[in-house]
Amino acid sequence: MIFSQKRVKKVLETVENAKGKKLSPAEINKIAQEMVRQIEECPELFEEVLKQSYEKGLEILPPDLRAELPAELIKEGSKSDKVPDENVVKATEAIAENLPDDTVVQLARKADLGIKEKNAIVEAGISDEERKREEKVNLVIDNLHRLHDEVEDIIKDGDVTEKIEKIMETLPEAKEVEEAEQYRIDQLVNSIIAKKIMQNYIRFGNTKFDSFSKIQSPEEMFANNIPQLAKCEYKNIPTSVRKQYKREYEEEVFRKDLIAKIAERVAKDFVEDGFKKIRIPQSKQMQNISEEEEQYLLEIIKQKVEKANGKINPLTEMDIKEQIRGNVKAAEKVEEYVATMDQLPADTKETFIQQGQEIMSDKNLLEISDYCNQVGLYQALASLGVDKAKKLVDTVILSIEKRKREIVSKENTPKVVGAKFEKKNKDSKTPLDDNDAR
Repeated sequence: MIFSQKRVKKVLETVENAKGKKLSPAEINKIAQEMVRQIEECPELFEEVLKQSYEKGLEILPPDLRAELPAELIKEGSKSDKVPDENVVKATEAIAENLPDDTVVQLARKADLGIKEKNAIVEAGISDEERKREEKVNLVIDNLHRLHDEVEDIIKDGDVTEKIEKIMETLPEAKEVEEAEQYRIDQLVNSIIAKKIMQNYIRFGNTKFDSFSKIQSPEEMFANNIPQLAKCEYKNIPTSVRKQYKREYEEEVFRKDLIAKIAERVAKDFVEDGFKKIRIPQSKQMQNISEEEEQYLLEIIKQKVEKANGKINPLTEMDIKEQIRGNVKAAEKVEEYVATMDQLPADTKETFIQQGQEIMSDKNLLEISDYCNQVGLYQALASLGVDKAKKLVDTVILSIEKRKREIVSKENTPKVVGAKFEKKNKDSKTPLDDNDAR
């Protein structure tokens, strides 16, 4: 321990030599670098050196620079390969509780440490709970910003996913994070994923979006409009740099890939549910898909369901389309209708499905059927009983047929073109009048 104290004193001579001098931040950094160079020979001294350097700084530095020396020492120590991070963190935690909150924040931000280590410093040194919460959130945001800037240099998608997970693990509980903070964090995560997927496509011709499934599902990527965010990231690449890649980014290709994956998952869930209820993920992006994308989604669902010996009947197809458009109430009504249909005998059920399809495919039939329902015709007929209702309907049909024949008959009857006469004036005469006069 005596030997260690001598070593500590030796390291601190660098600070002593600066006593009485007006030091700039750059000069303080040079002092810190020299101190760390000496500490590298005996890393266990770091805690004691840090503690005493802060005390020395109080003596020799002006108030606005007193935190600079320990901050620079922590920064340079954390950058050194010969000084373990655990020594830096332990030393920082030891002095943090005696420092003002602003100083602790400065120490944590300057240290070249992982977010968990920085978080430990904040936890140990900041006394105000709200300030502590706020700084932990800021650390998450800062680290996500840094990851976004560095993501193109990270080759493996799995490494990006792991880094996002480690950063997010340090975020306070959801109830402690403000809405605006959470929105900013979510947007940063979306941008990181979008940028990496875009890089994958222009480099390898494959978005490889499944690599990020631990962070976001295909449904979440589609809802968060990651394809368009990826396009924005692509536009940020200088034109000269874009030319180095094999291909341009195509938003439509990525959207189609996501839609295909979503369709597969929808079909899989439908099959596993015994073909009872089909569920389309709800989002504004889903509601705004093009007709072509809607048809593509529908076709893949049909293919996957048929492959599992199932079938998408017209009513289920209607249900799918209503859900795509976000018409949840309409979809629920279709669901109730389908549930009722399932209780009918197979032949009756097939008949009703066929009739429904015929009505839906004919605009006139659909409007007439809707009108009959609105005026209560169906209910009125039902109140008569089946036999009387059938007789009444037969009578109506006969009347319609008779009326149609009458219309055809009139259309086929030749029309007689009437003679055209001009009204004669009293003074006017015709050649016949002249003969009569003779």
